[in-house]
Amino acid sequence: MANRYRSGYEKEIKKNSDSRIKYEPDTLNYVLKPRRYTPDFKLPNGIYVEAKGNFRTSSDRTKLIAVKAQNPHIELRLLFQNPNLKLNKNSKTTYAMWAEKCGFIWAEGVEIPDAWVKEQRIKK
Repeated sequence: MANRYRSGYEKEIKKNSDSRIKYEPDTLNYVLKPRRYTPDFKLPNGIYVEAKGNFRTSSDRTKLIAVKAQNPHIELRLLFQNPNLKLNKNSKTTYAMWAEKCGFIWAEGVEIPDAWVKEQRIKK
């Protein structure tokens, strides 16, 4: 399978380089600049809850994934006004499907589930 280069310059470099040199073999993670996030609610047991009516911007979803990944010691859950809404008009993915795929516990409604409030948390 032929490599797809991002520019003619990169293609030329690869062509003129040792055959053992690989083009874009890996993907590396980085944090561009520090940001601050304020969850909507914190339960007495330490669980954070983010309430989402509108969840259609990819930046909101990216932010929550980053917060979860960079703060593994917290529990962050989502409360959707309507979990059956699609992420956007061209998507088949609902808010609920996205949450499950990304490992978030979620619920629907205008009230934080009593079970979440009563839940005993194990400190991580």
